[in-house]
Amino acid sequence: MNQIFRNAAIVLGLSLLSFSLSAQDGPQLDNSGFEQWTSRSENAVSEPVHWHSGGTATGSFSGFVSSQIEQSTHTRPGSSGSKSVRLYPSSVLGITANGNLTNGRMNAGSMSATGSGNYNYTQRSNSAFNTPITSVPDSLVVWVCFRSQSSTDKAQIHAVIHGDADYKLIADGTEEPANMKVASALLSFTRTSTANGAYTWQRLSIPFVKNGPCTDPRYILFTATTNETPGHGSTNDDLFIDDISLIYNPTATMEMAASCSLYPNPFTSTLSISTEKTAKNIQIYDVYGRLIMEQAASTRQLDLDLSALNAGVYLLQLDYGDGKSVHRILKASY
Repeated sequence: MNQIFRNAAIVLGLSLLSFSLSAQDGPQLDNSGFEQWTSRSENAVSEPVHWHSGGTATGSFSGFVSSQIEQSTHTRPGSSGSKSVRLYPSSVLGITANGNLTNGRMNAGSMSATGSGNYNYTQRSNSAFNTPITSVPDSLVVWVCFRSQSSTDKAQIHAVIHGDADYKLIADGTEEPANMKVASALLSFTRTSTANGAYTWQRLSIPFVKNGPCTDPRYILFTATTNETPGHGSTNDDLFIDDISLIYNPTATMEMAASCSLYPNPFTSTLSISTEKTAKNIQIYDVYGRLIMEQAASTRQLDLDLSALNAGVYLLQLDYGDGKSVHRILKASY
């Protein structure tokens, strides 16, 4: 009998607890769906707006480097856009030059594929070649289609958040200045289909790791390449990229809720919501911070059909326009 009362007290406590959110929203990469492109008359190359390759490179060998990116109409499943970007390798003076895309700027300063003069970098003096950021995202989500002749070769996505410097991601695998690194997201991945094969897309979620000594984020430098090893791969390979997102998971602190009533909680199918203020938007997250459901609202009372959810604990977020609250809800299995 005492156990029953203890369980009832736990359920009651969960229904009374709410959470106040810190900021979920944060800066995003410009033109992350690659819908906007420059015209051919600009620098004699066509690139996605705020994205770059060899066509706008600096360095003593920049004249030998082609753009190696092009606009594509092959988009990821469910995309609301009509374009993606295609990266492809080429042969430059007998050396395989990997397809390379960056939101910074490319420098071609060495004849060796792994030479220290070859790098992508943030150019702070030119706003077209830098992306300011003031916080560290939890992860980076990107859609890729990698068609390769080899089943073992790997393409790579690499993003670094850094301090106030012209940061470099160098072809030999080093980074400079090392003391300006804040965090990075890095993933190498094998093909999604064979060279010249099907357009098979894959969604990648890459966590950011705070692995640098700097604690003052100022810029984010993104690089994608058709091969993780400079000078490797086949000129038949190509890499398509679409819809890049920086993910900022909500963080919460527990407090007693006085402005919202949820009934019943636990629930089996329908959850009734009554608030003192008008909620404008409702979101439901799982315990891992993933968005499960979103619904617009403009009322103080609402019956929410949650019959499609699996049994378990969820976080219900109410957005009032001038503030947000999050409440723990429990979908029962009985």
